[in-house]
Amino acid sequence: MKITLICHDIPYPANRGARVEMWRRIKAFSNIGVELQLISWINEPPRPEEIAEIKKYIKEIYLIPFKSTLGSLARRTIDLLHYPLEVTSRIVRGKELTTLLSGVRAFHPDVIWLDGIHGGEIAARLSKNLNIPLITRSHNIEYLYYRRLLASTTDFASKLKRYLSVSHLESFEKDLLKNSVLFYDISVDDLKLWQSQGFQNGHYLPPIVEFPKDNDSKEVSDELSANIVYDVVFLGNLKVDNNVAGIIWFITQVFLLYALHYPPLKC
Repeated sequence: MKITLICHDIPYPANRGARVEMWRRIKAFSNIGVELQLISWINEPPRPEEIAEIKKYIKEIYLIPFKSTLGSLARRTIDLLHYPLEVTSRIVRGKELTTLLSGVRAFHPDVIWLDGIHGGEIAARLSKNLNIPLITRSHNIEYLYYRRLLASTTDFASKLKRYLSVSHLESFEKDLLKNSVLFYDISVDDLKLWQSQGFQNGHYLPPIVEFPKDNDSKEVSDELSANIVYDVVFLGNLKVDNNVAGIIWFITQVFLLYALHYPPLKC
């Protein structure tokens, strides 16, 4: 089987939540013999060792730089009339689009797998132009998630950015799921909400959990116990308001109670 993966962010290095989710799935696909083609966006070129690691699992890689020229910013401004902000930075045109169409056609995938909806414009275009079924991996109910981010933002610049993220997002997300032969949701509750809105092509797909080989052996267990450095670890980033709110909640509502029962506590 062959799959063209369209990832809204480069999946490696897997140093934040969405990347971890995508990277583990890439390895799982590869381990069962699926041939993979990756299309993703980058802020800066990956290091050679990072490319080498990706190539262990991916046969073909197309990395598209985010653009910040005057021409691209003008084009994005026009695109905001029809698309949410994060989608406008991932729309592909001209020679870049011709190259992608040619590359995907030559790879001849059985499906296009969209991981994260912000790459959905090119995913839908490739699916339609090449007559390849589209499958979408939903990480959130994005239009609700971004509405909550907008409501929690206070300064003007961030408020404007969140507003542009929300604009057209609900219709874009719903059209994308409607045009997917299947979508796989990360959350049972989110899936139930979609089903209540009439979407019957969704299924629950939990994140993949990786365990080191021999993790359950007594020697490894003893070694881990002897080398514990922290009792509580936060693995999210602090660039989004909901993660910051979660940390504040933990410190103010949970941390002191936990510390009373398990002193000394290391975080």
